[in-house]
Amino acid sequence: MKFLYLHDNRISNWNDITSLTALPTIMHITLFSNPVCSIPGYRHFLVNSINTLLALDNFVITDEERIEDASFGYRFRGLNEFMKLHIPDYAKEKSAE
Repeated sequence: MKFLYLHDNRISNWNDITSLTALPTIMHITLFSNPVCSIPGYRHFLVNSINTLLALDNFVITDEERIEDASFGYRFRGLNEFMKLHIPDYAKEKSAE
């Protein structure tokens, strides 16, 4: 599995996201619009627990998020608009293109 879209569900338990660290080849997980996202350290935990993860929610994971005290300039900061992804709403769009 490479992509796991779980956004807009009612995931609220920390144990539900810790189990995601067992996914060996996952590249992109979405969990936005879930109560678990409001837990402090949610993004930091997943970014640093899953080495294969390239994007979390709507944003590419940057080196600044993985390397402590790293700074590569404004454009490369985590959660920056430059790193934002467009995730299609498959319920509304007719094709996966």
